[in-house]
Amino acid sequence: MQAFLSEDTIFCGVFDGHGPHGHLVARKVRDALPTKLVSSLHSNESKRNGSGKTCFKGNVKPDSGDSEKDCSAEDKLNSTWREAFMKAYKAMDKELRSHPNLDCFCSGSTAVTIVKQVVK
Repeated sequence: MQAFLSEDTIFCGVFDGHGPHGHLVARKVRDALPTKLVSSLHSNESKRNGSGKTCFKGNVKPDSGDSEKDCSAEDKLNSTWREAFMKAYKAMDKELRSHPNLDCFCSGSTAVTIVKQVVK
């Protein structure tokens, strides 16, 4: 097991392929998703540093007008991870659909992932 973003952060996942090319899809997701997630995190962080974007609190939408100062550090962290995961999974889906050797109509992969991060 390797460090994901730092020595304090680990990415774990189970990728279960289904369909005729499921094993290939699962392998591709296993190999590419962590990199896409890191890229999404860095992209989100650079946007946040200059935009004053709000965070998710419960069922409140990110653009609902809550100010960032009303959000706890945990809310901000959860919002960052949520957005990064959504962006990474969408990018992974797009890459799989455009892959010439994978039939993603009849094949796919279920991915159960977790990021364990020690917050000091």
